[in-house]
Amino acid sequence: MRTITKPTMILLAAALIIGAMSICACAQDLLPEWEISVQDFKQAVETIKKDEPDYYAALLLIKKDDEEYYTELVADWIFEQRDLEDMKQHDPEYYNESKKQADLEKEERRLTGLYRTAKTEVEKQSINKKLMVLLDQLFDEKLRLQKLDVRELESELSSIKRDIERREKNKQKIIERRLAELKGEDEDLEW
Repeated sequence: MRTITKPTMILLAAALIIGAMSICACAQDLLPEWEISVQDFKQAVETIKKDEPDYYAALLLIKKDDEEYYTELVADWIFEQRDLEDMKQHDPEYYNESKKQADLEKEERRLTGLYRTAKTEVEKQSINKKLMVLLDQLFDEKLRLQKLDVRELESELSSIKRDIERREKNKQKIIERRLAELKGEDEDLEW
């Protein structure tokens, strides 16, 4: 059973009672677990409505059939935006590649929504072809990001190896400093 804090429940209940939001009932359980506030969820839906109208329309259709899936899709969108903002600050190159991936995933969501709501087999076949092309591009972009990850990990690993080698060479000196520190003889030196 999920634990929901009393303030969160009060906020959710009040929002539902006054009709101030249009999220599904399952959000009461899922949002606190995912560390997404009702306000963040509401703002995300509004942003999607403004910036991604096709996806928003597909979300509304999905919501009618599967409210939990609707909530999960909006939550995924929120996490994606949070990750992108964090990357933008810390790794611009990775951010640019991730942004490309996010744009492709945005189109993937839009096409998926259209496919799920398509009325005819002809529409589904057309959308399916577009999805195949898009998935090929998305695969390549994900591969580029994985290569960037490998490059970063290799750099980090090299740095750790250098630190280990340096510590091995200076083992006796490090031990002597630590002993002095423990005896209170040399407060300025680190372990």
